[in-house]
Amino acid sequence: MASRLVPENDTWPAGTRLAEDRLDAQTSARQDFDNQSFVKLRCGLCQHSKPLPASFAPPIARFAFGGATILPDDFLVKVDRASMAHGLEVRPPLLDHGLLELAGRNPSELKVHKGTTKWIFKEAFRERLPSGIVQRKKHGFEMPVDSWLRGPLRDMVEATVFNPNSRARDLIDQTAARKIYQAHLAGASRQGQVLWSLLILARWADRYLPVS
Repeated sequence: MASRLVPENDTWPAGTRLAEDRLDAQTSARQDFDNQSFVKLRCGLCQHSKPLPASFAPPIARFAFGGATILPDDFLVKVDRASMAHGLEVRPPLLDHGLLELAGRNPSELKVHKGTTKWIFKEAFRERLPSGIVQRKKHGFEMPVDSWLRGPLRDMVEATVFNPNSRARDLIDQTAARKIYQAHLAGASRQGQVLWSLLILARWADRYLPVS
């Protein structure tokens, strides 16, 4: 990234410099991801002989893009709102700018090594932490929508999305929605976000659309 994640003097005067700095970083990262190299990367043509999945990006690219966009605009927002709602002050030590700058200088093979993510970080603490902590899978910020729709929200989906009397019946392709729903229930695919959107649409329609 062309811009630091914090002002050069490490102060936060009224947020002005920080806001400008973050905007520069976001703009730079988005431009990087819009250019021709990223198009080639998405097509699997960048330094690789075999096609790559569309979600692939080198660790350093994900690091830069996440630091400029996903962290300040998504993850940290959620942490801040949840903590302040309970009167807590949260400090994420792994986001110390010195540590981030060090991590950014490390080559990609130290970040992902033989399929193991966060490899250098895990190796640094392997003797200090229980193996269950070091090897534990990543826990994200996603709501457990997939399991909700297979469990406690299943009846609600049936009663709204697939209700023949629902006011959303003309907005939703019932055949396609049912196919997606059955595949999700069977565990053949993860369709939680799609089904959640259909559920919200159906409940909104039942509340706000006039009876036809």
